[in-house]
Amino acid sequence: MRNRGFTLVELLVTMAISAILISFATVSLLGLQHKTSLTTTVNKITTDIRSQQLRAMNGTPTGIYFTANSYTLIDGSNFPVNLDEGLEFSAISFAGQTILFNPGNGEITAAGTVILRDKVSGEGKTFNVNKLGNIYELL
Repeated sequence: MRNRGFTLVELLVTMAISAILISFATVSLLGLQHKTSLTTTVNKITTDIRSQQLRAMNGTPTGIYFTANSYTLIDGSNFPVNLDEGLEFSAISFAGQTILFNPGNGEITAAGTVILRDKVSGEGKTFNVNKLGNIYELL
């Protein structure tokens, strides 16, 4: 009579290989999550800047005030927006850390740069806003 099945050594080797593969997949997915969070936040900030500029073009005084972990939409009823956990503004070159749009034409007083950084991976995204309010993302 012949016994069928796996030996204890075969099962342990299979479990060890599986554990190693799962750990690699987990590390890879966490890195992807951080990168996606950074890209999504940059897109959201860009959309908010353009929205505030459009409101200014319609005659409403608007702007955006930046802090290390959030930004506030200024349009009469200040609306704070918190960054995702692990993200921060590492550099803001606007005077008073504020972009103010001129009512009527939507221009800003001076061009500036904002750098958004992932504290975990160290990756950052830089975007410039020129005097006309156009946004240029630098990679």
